[in-house]
Amino acid sequence: MSFGGWLEIIHSFSRVKKKIPFLSLATSKAIRRFADFETVKVHNMEEELRDQKAHMDYYNMLHLVSEAQFGIPKLCPCGAITKETVEEEDTYDYFPGKRYFVCTQFTNDGLHFRQPWVKDIQEEVERLKERYHAQEKVLRECQALKVSDEFML
Repeated sequence: MSFGGWLEIIHSFSRVKKKIPFLSLATSKAIRRFADFETVKVHNMEEELRDQKAHMDYYNMLHLVSEAQFGIPKLCPCGAITKETVEEEDTYDYFPGKRYFVCTQFTNDGLHFRQPWVKDIQEEVERLKERYHAQEKVLRECQALKVSDEFML
């Protein structure tokens, strides 16, 4: 019989409140204590597994947040809308308040957006430049095809 089968028998004996007839009183008490210990151990293991799962979910979400921080954010990974805010305090005399894109439900747990405005605008401009160059390349190819098509006629 496997260990799991023995545990099942012990648990069924531990549910019985009276003395088990074919065992001595000390043996039945020992079985109940062992069953209680195993139950606590199983509950602790389940709690630890739940805790590990929560940590894994948190780390997976952090990975998604880091991947999503590119360009001007429209939505936060939590589903809230991002808004543009300006810091009231001036860092330097020559540098008035900094601008940020901030999640409307921002808490500092790493799962919400609070990105500098300058960085996001710069990334967005770079992305638009790449799209412009790709479109320009397609237009040149179309014009070249049009010219070669005219020569064929």
